[in-house]
Amino acid sequence: CYSYPNEDTWTDSPAVEGVVLVGDAAGHNDPIIGQGLSISFRDVRLVNEALSSTANWNAAIFAGYAAERAERMRRLRFAARVAAVIDSEFGPEAAARRRRVRALQAADPSMMLPTLGVMVGPENVPEFAYTEDVMARLVNA
Repeated sequence: CYSYPNEDTWTDSPAVEGVVLVGDAAGHNDPIIGQGLSISFRDVRLVNEALSSTANWNAAIFAGYAAERAERMRRLRFAARVAAVIDSEFGPEAAARRRRVRALQAADPSMMLPTLGVMVGPENVPEFAYTEDVMARLVNA
C-alpha cells in the first residue's frame, strides 16, 4: 500500500553555481490539487528561457526563475490549504462548512479565485485572492 504525504517542500534558492533544480527536486506542492507536472513543465520552460537568454551561464541568470517560482509555489500552497480544509475534511462540521462556503462563493465569486488559480495558473489570479483575509473568510464561513 502506498500513500502520498499531503505536504509541501521547497528550497529558498533553487539555483547555485553549477546546479539548478526544477520540479520536485526544487520542492513540491501538496498533491491534493494535482499540480506536479504543471509545476515541472513551467520550471523547465523558465530555466530553458534563462539559459537561452545568455551564453554566460551562472547562478544569477536564474534569479527571475527563483522569484517567480517562490511566488507561484506560495500561491499553490495557499490553494492546497483551501482544498484541504474546504473539500477534504470529514464529518458534520465539515459538511456544514462546505455548504456555508458554497453560499459565500455564490454571493461573492471572488472567493472562488484561489481554486480558479489551480486551473488557469496562479499567476493569472489577482494577488488579493491569496491573502489570509480570504483564507479566514473561507475557513470561518
